[in-house]
Amino acid sequence: MNNELLIAIISSLGLGGIASALITQWINKDKNIQESKKIQMQKRYLAIMILMFAFLDPKKQLKKLSSHRPDINNLQDLKNELELETLNSLIFANDSVVKALNEFTKNPTKQNYIKTVVSMRRDLWGGKTKVTLEDLN
Repeated sequence: MNNELLIAIISSLGLGGIASALITQWINKDKNIQESKKIQMQKRYLAIMILMFAFLDPKKQLKKLSSHRPDINNLQDLKNELELETLNSLIFANDSVVKALNEFTKNPTKQNYIKTVVSMRRDLWGGKTKVTLEDLN
């Protein structure tokens, strides 16, 4: 009977170890996926912010932008790209970012730029920001 108990204990520890390893692997995989998503979202948001910044002052910024984005040659190209990014944001951005980006595209002001960027920041970092429009105007 002692042998049976010993075999049972060794078996249960082995299964527990396997289960623990599988759960740890699953948690790490999910963590890596979430990290990758956040990195991709940061890249998208930075690209959108550059487009928005150029839209605020196209005379000054369009030439700089077109050196990196040769497909954007004029204000209409830039507006079309921002409209496309607004539609693309439906896939990855939260509702407040989509709404703020849409508002900026319709009315490109510094205030709407700040509102959109603050929404992006909240989306990326879980809403933990006390920065307001008034702080940056």
